Amino acid sequence: MAATRCRRSRSRKRAATSSTLAGRARVVEDTATRAAIFRDAKHMADAAEIPFELTLERVMHTRWEHVLTPQMRPVQQKWRAPRP
Repeated sequence: MAATRCRRSRSRKRAATSSTLAGRARVVEDTATRAAIFRDAKHMADAAEIPFELTLERVMHTRWEHVLTPQMRPVQQKWRAPRP
């Protein structure tokens, strides 16, 4: 399993949130699909880029309450994909 970790902070008081994503990444090899991805890209896509499909298996989002106080604590939301 290839794990991908993504952190994003959106707070006035330091890093008050973070997210972790994990799943399987597969390279898109189909020529027509690759062409569609590059055609519809919102950025200046380059042929050297490797398009992939990420199938999420689990996600965890952490939000911190009472940031920078003695009562500071994490509040976590977890999601796991249903097993087939």
